[in-house]
Amino acid sequence: MINAKISRLRRLEDIITQFKSRYDQPGDDRKGQYFFVPKAEIVDQEYDLSFSKYKEDVFDEVQYEEPAHILIKINELELEIQQDIKKLFVNFNIEKND
Repeated sequence: MINAKISRLRRLEDIITQFKSRYDQPGDDRKGQYFFVPKAEIVDQEYDLSFSKYKEDVFDEVQYEEPAHILIKINELELEIQQDIKKLFVNFNIEKND
């Protein structure tokens, strides 16, 4: 609980510092936790103060393996699983009913 209060206090201090130096920073970076929006833009949005309305979303491009490669890996894992199950049947002297 004390850690949460300290964390909030640090965030508040950071916000105050950012606010005091607002004219020293370019105002076009909207990727952070907080940023400044010109009043005219807020008026244009009919005073909608939703954070998501003004924040710039950043998405990382995700690269996937080729589907054929994924299927090969799945097949290899399935074969391993089947082999391990056969070993279990042998170790516990269980007869497999096909």
